[in-house]
Amino acid sequence: MSSVVENALNTLGAHPLPVVLAIALGLAWIVAEYVGRSSTWRQGAPRRPPSTIDRGTYPFIAVALAIGMVSTMFSFFLGIGGYFPLWTTAVGVALMVIGLATRLWALTTLGRFFTMPITLSADHRIVRDGPYRWLRHPSYSGGFLTAVGMPLVLGTPMGLVITVLACATAYVYRIRIEEAALVARFGESYREYSGKTWRLIPGIY
Repeated sequence: MSSVVENALNTLGAHPLPVVLAIALGLAWIVAEYVGRSSTWRQGAPRRPPSTIDRGTYPFIAVALAIGMVSTMFSFFLGIGGYFPLWTTAVGVALMVIGLATRLWALTTLGRFFTMPITLSADHRIVRDGPYRWLRHPSYSGGFLTAVGMPLVLGTPMGLVITVLACATAYVYRIRIEEAALVARFGESYREYSGKTWRLIPGIY
């Protein structure tokens, strides 16, 4: 146990800048999520909506994010899998900033229609404003970029691989369930919107 602690302290001493940036961005993540969620509540979004169509996607995403963060912390402090060059820290910072901004923009745009579990209200409509002009699920895009950015900030390849796999699996599952519900509700209107937008990452998916 003492060797593990010693190794972690040595890593902290050898990589102080990534650690400071990771802490700052982690706090910014919490603040941005609170600001975004507060905006949706002010616009009338339910805090605890009943939903029979979520099929476990909400907790699945939470678990995937936790797996990504824990694997990133362990691989960084224990040196599992080695480290990326220092310049990847800048890439990670950029991804996290873009991700946080995208998610905050998406939440404030979606407003009262945003809920954590998949929920369609009686007066639900297809939102096409803001980032929804190009992406069908920009809040997930923002969450994914933010999560993937953290292991890059800390420069851990193993953390990056695990985070990408865990989060991509969770978000793709969520999107499939959500889009099936939206097609069932809006039919051809949603199919037409889908033909003009990307799901998660422009040019890729």
